[in-house]
Amino acid sequence: MSSLPVLQKALSPILWPLGKAYALAMRLRERRWLKGGDRWRPPAPCISVGNISMGGSGKTPLCDWLLGWATDRGLAPVVLTRGYKARPPHVPYVVEQGSLPGQAGDEPLLLAQAHPCARVVVDPVRKRSGRYAWEHYHPDLFVLDDGFQHLAVQRDLDLVLLHPDDLTTGWDRVFPAGMWREGKAALGRASAFCIKVSSLAFATLKPAIEQHLAEFGKPVFPFEIKPQAVVSLTGGERFADLGGRPYLLATGVGAPSQVADTATAYLGHAPAEVMAFPDHHAFTAADVQRMLERAMALSCPRVLVTPKDAVKLRSLATPEFVTFELSLAFGLGLFSTQTLPQFIEHFWNSRHSDVNELE
Repeated sequence: MSSLPVLQKALSPILWPLGKAYALAMRLRERRWLKGGDRWRPPAPCISVGNISMGGSGKTPLCDWLLGWATDRGLAPVVLTRGYKARPPHVPYVVEQGSLPGQAGDEPLLLAQAHPCARVVVDPVRKRSGRYAWEHYHPDLFVLDDGFQHLAVQRDLDLVLLHPDDLTTGWDRVFPAGMWREGKAALGRASAFCIKVSSLAFATLKPAIEQHLAEFGKPVFPFEIKPQAVVSLTGGERFADLGGRPYLLATGVGAPSQVADTATAYLGHAPAEVMAFPDHHAFTAADVQRMLERAMALSCPRVLVTPKDAVKLRSLATPEFVTFELSLAFGLGLFSTQTLPQFIEHFWNSRHSDVNELE
């Protein structure tokens, strides 16, 4: 994936018209679904979390936060997810605490383990999993994971996550010319935009945001992923930090440099080395041995991994392995006087106010 943008830039004269053709095809697909497709209307409120471009933009952390927001209010939420690279024994597949990462998928398993009171249902056909979840669990809230292009399910809120590059060099560059899944007209479906970025970087992005997103008339909310502690994979002990000691960072995510930046900012010093595995990598005992050998060669007493990778490594890990306990921090939105949590709260209260008036 890392060499793809370079190739796209080199072949831009050829790929640009192909990207425009793909954008047109996706626009026609959108019209077909919205005007006459067999779309499922969930019986409970549905919040979609998706993006316009390929790659990581913070969807799983935001879904994680939404589940915490819901359960804190005594609600019973259900996540509908395709489970990227999951190989469930059947569909719909309800992820359990002890599900295997290969069957559930790393992100669905992470959500299920973090929120025992929620249900996480894996199925590429989310109309089917939604009906199943309603019949068996009668949830108060549906969270549609990676749902922006999944038009077969209607939703009450469409949260569209953007990467900072989407607003600069990547703007409206549709695959194969760029990383976008649809053209910019698709952003008109959004209820709000969310950008995983620091407050300082959000201020720097403000001109680009105003230039590109003002026409849609929707709020734009910044959020950050911030570590709160370091946690042992084997014992569960929590530490404030690593005591200034060197560490090896091992990642199997789409943006290892972002993970390295987060680790450096929190721990106060950069990793001795970043050992990057492919996104959604299925770790083996041999991988663990390689990490330990490299950590020993670098005199690193700890191997730091992401929470998403931790769910796959926990059964293989040794005491050297630690991960971050993460939380989200939200800033004041642009084209809005609210933060994202306030926006969600207002949506929920308005929805129930409307229901009460009907009753």
